Amino acid sequence: AGTQTVSYNPGSQYGRDQNGGTYTLYAIWQINTYSVQYDANGGTGAPGAQTKTYGVNLTLSSVKPTKTGHTFKGWAVTQNGAVSYSAGAQYGANAAIKLYAVWEANKYTVTYNATRNGGTGDTQKTITYGTKLGTLPTATKKYYVFDGWYTAASGGKKVTENFVVTGNITLYAQYIIDASLYIRADGKEK
Repeated sequence: AGTQTVSYNPGSQYGRDQNGGTYTLYAIWQINTYSVQYDANGGTGAPGAQTKTYGVNLTLSSVKPTKTGHTFKGWAVTQNGAVSYSAGAQYGANAAIKLYAVWEANKYTVTYNATRNGGTGDTQKTITYGTKLGTLPTATKKYYVFDGWYTAASGGKKVTENFVVTGNITLYAQYIIDASLYIRADGKEK
């Protein structure tokens, strides 16, 4: 009798061949693989999914997503979790996983320039991206009334405490003459 090769799936039925021979069944093993997925978590540019092989460490993608006004800190195992993996780190668990980008909002400097237009009261403030200015400082200039903070030394847009910070910015104090003052020369009102 010749040797025959026959494949059986788990749970298949088989019987004896016509010549009364026996079968020797050999297991065929396939190594397990696991999906590693990335979620930009409000940002863009997450790396594509990777496949991790059982027992073999996977080097996580070195691609870093982006998010306006934020710095990428690494990958967490939950949407609001702390950093568990950095870009390019080793992943050794034999399990599928979804990793979420962890973001830190950038800090920006708001410079209040009162001296450009002859006043006093220059100051700076550090503010987190996407937050409002809040309480504004006051500038002073002799014989003038402080008119507010503007995006330009002349003209520009007047800002309020509700102005949202999206980057470093310099604001300029603008003044209007104090009309309540009278100037007298030679005893006559001018």
